[in-house]
Amino acid sequence: MLVLKAFVYHSDDIKNDDELTRAFEGVLQSLVELNNPKAAVILDEFRVH
Repeated sequence: MLVLKAFVYHSDDIKNDDELTRAFEGVLQSLVELNNPKAAVILDEFRVH
């Protein structure tokens, strides 16, 4: 839930900071590796938009 809120409300801020981008994608990638399909969707949307 926290990752979704960060994506929805702070996506632009995260994308403007390289360190935050790497950290956010890293957290999402870890969740994807744990077979979390929602994290995969958020990661995809974050990279596309």
